[in-house]
Amino acid sequence: MLEVEQVIYLDDGTPLEYAHCHYRYDHGGIVIVNNS
Repeated sequence: MLEVEQVIYLDDGTPLEYAHCHYRYDHGGIVIVNNS
């Protein structure tokens, strides 16, 4: 599991700040968990 800081944009271009997102590689996919 790797912990990163990233700004995620919605489909309409609205930025959401995810301070401490955990990217969990499960079954070849990426699961984003917001722990803010």
